[in-house]
Amino acid sequence: MQEPVIDTLWGAGGVDAEDDQPISFLEMCPPEICKKIFTHACEDDGTTGRSLSLVSRYIHDVSEDIKLRSLAVCGMKQVLACAAMLRAKPENLRRIIHLFLSAGAQVRPGETEADIEEYLYSLETHHGSGCNAFFSILEMAAPTLKTFYLSSPCARPTVFLKIPMPELEEFTLFNEFHATPATGPPNVDFPKLKRVRFAGCNNISRVIFTEIYARAPNVTHMFFQSDRTGDDLLEHLASAFGTRIRHGHLFTPFPKSFIDKIVEVRVESPNKKKGFQAKMYERLVRQVTTAEPRIKVTTVAPSYSIPFCYSLQDWLRDSTREWNFPTPHRFID
Repeated sequence: MQEPVIDTLWGAGGVDAEDDQPISFLEMCPPEICKKIFTHACEDDGTTGRSLSLVSRYIHDVSEDIKLRSLAVCGMKQVLACAAMLRAKPENLRRIIHLFLSAGAQVRPGETEADIEEYLYSLETHHGSGCNAFFSILEMAAPTLKTFYLSSPCARPTVFLKIPMPELEEFTLFNEFHATPATGPPNVDFPKLKRVRFAGCNNISRVIFTEIYARAPNVTHMFFQSDRTGDDLLEHLASAFGTRIRHGHLFTPFPKSFIDKIVEVRVESPNKKKGFQAKMYERLVRQVTTAEPRIKVTTVAPSYSIPFCYSLQDWLRDSTREWNFPTPHRFID
């Protein structure tokens, strides 16, 4: 299969020779002022940064280390193209601060369905080439990333990726886990990570909390969004906090030094049970939230859904790439 051609879509192209167009006001600004403006402007999916490459040679050069500040990479075609583009850039120009990464096609703003051609392209792409490009992007972006949204339709064996991200402060994972995820390396690979959000995650086990404790011990906020009733999750949360609910402790509580750092844990899930079982779930919610006020539960309608292909729109809704705690937004339904 022919590799995608890298062009100005990813800001790798140049600007044509200067013409006789009059100099704009922006081009008269000192580079320091321009950089401040571009820093605030480049908070979308990368469209603004790519556009800056085409304005003029001056703007192209001044924005060189800023235009990749916020980047959304969706689908295998863009994954391959982005990896090739980043490899061609020197390390100091790979300053990605906010990253959305999805190997699958996404529904773009203003559209109602994902691009079928992108889906077919991903099926034709060699699995090894796709995986290598995917991890190349992560390795090159890892040193500067502060917020990261990973969206994947395939179940992951671990919570976090194996690549350390020393500056990461917020991580959103749209993914499913195997029934019992494997524990990742016991290194503190995410020392600054404060906020962890799980969307579309239904299989909850102790290993999730074990990996957070081992690799991101400074987490202060957790947010779980599931389209399945959250009784298993609540029992695990209660046990992690050392609260005895229903069957006693499911596992040994974590050290107080770790638990004391947790400011808030939010759970958003429906109550799909019927009759007596539904009442029992409501009782469980009251027990857990009363015993541990830091756990807050929002019960949504049974029809609540968390579709994978809307992850990009979920990420784009917040221009700051943050959750706006204490009221994180609900996933698009």
